[in-house]
Amino acid sequence: MQSSSAAARIASRRSHRKSRSGCANCKRRRIKCDEKKPACTNCIRHSIRCDFLQGTASSSAPSTTPGASQSQTTPTTLITPPTIPPSLSSPPSPTLNIADLELLHNYCTSTAQTMSPLPALRSLYRINVPEIGFAFPFVMHGILAMSAIHLSHFKPARADYYRAQAFAHHDLGLREASALLQTNITEQNCHALYIFTIFMCIFTLGKGPKPGEFLLFSDKGIAEWLVLFRGIRSIIEMAPDSIKNGPLGPMFSSAVRRLQMQHGADLPENENITHLRAFIHDTTPAPLRPTYLTALNDLSRSLAWVTSSPAPAYESQSTFRWLYCVDNEFVALLQQRKPEALAIFAHFCVLLKQLDSAWWMRGWMCHLIAGIYYALDEEFRALIRWPMEEIGWLPA
Repeated sequence: MQSSSAAARIASRRSHRKSRSGCANCKRRRIKCDEKKPACTNCIRHSIRCDFLQGTASSSAPSTTPGASQSQTTPTTLITPPTIPPSLSSPPSPTLNIADLELLHNYCTSTAQTMSPLPALRSLYRINVPEIGFAFPFVMHGILAMSAIHLSHFKPARADYYRAQAFAHHDLGLREASALLQTNITEQNCHALYIFTIFMCIFTLGKGPKPGEFLLFSDKGIAEWLVLFRGIRSIIEMAPDSIKNGPLGPMFSSAVRRLQMQHGADLPENENITHLRAFIHDTTPAPLRPTYLTALNDLSRSLAWVTSSPAPAYESQSTFRWLYCVDNEFVALLQQRKPEALAIFAHFCVLLKQLDSAWWMRGWMCHLIAGIYYALDEEFRALIRWPMEEIGWLPA
């Protein structure tokens, strides 16, 4: 009778399949590991660190700037679920991906609020963009990548974990979007590709400065970020009406209103821009002079508007407009390290400083002005004295 009862108890025990390649936590608890990356489902469900994260997280830590403004919304924290004993737990059907839900929750409640100080655009990022993500998985991957890289800035103890998730979603989204960008931009998907490309530009900034990469020029040929940013313009040129009249329309109506206000304003030019213009007139070969002056004149208007505008400081549309409009000839001269082009770009960094309170711009201003300074011959470094003072950077 006793042997029959013991056999019944043994038979009632739930069986499990051993995994030779599962994570250490699942092996220790003797439960099946689904071996998902960057962290298995069991570790995510119980809020413990999965050893699959080792080797998948980027070795580069996010750049931080001491004293950077914390005015943006702080990422939210999910309540840690109670641990369920393995003997009582059973896999739900279908399985919820708790890690992705955490990222989506953080995006909707926090990250979206940091994308713009304008209420209409905050609502667009919080409501319209996730709706696009439900229809286009690569956009959802972009959303989750943005949220994860955002969390990595504000939860340093788990930065490796969030960066691993960020890069995983970034790669998945980029793989699908790249195929469409090369062969199949349509009226139906152009708005999704447009917002995804914006996310990839901000994501690259949010990773932090990379040695040798300076947004518009690089030590290794064409700058990585410039390729992404030029992609935004290419998509608009392919289907302008469909994008501007679609779910992202508020972005463009807001930009048009601000541009009209900028052109209607009679603002004095910064005297440092005036001095740089005189230098270009006096020293630059005549064939190159129009390229430099066009870029400088456009920058002068943008700088006068942004620095005198009562609008919130980190309104990125006005700040990035100069980069959007600058022509390829100027970029080519910048990549050749021409001193006039480098000096103009240094003055743009003063404009870019208006975004200093945005988490995804941390560390970039000092990185850029340092790159420009060391790219200039010593005789031309006086041209960027004012930008250096405004940014607060001095050579070591």
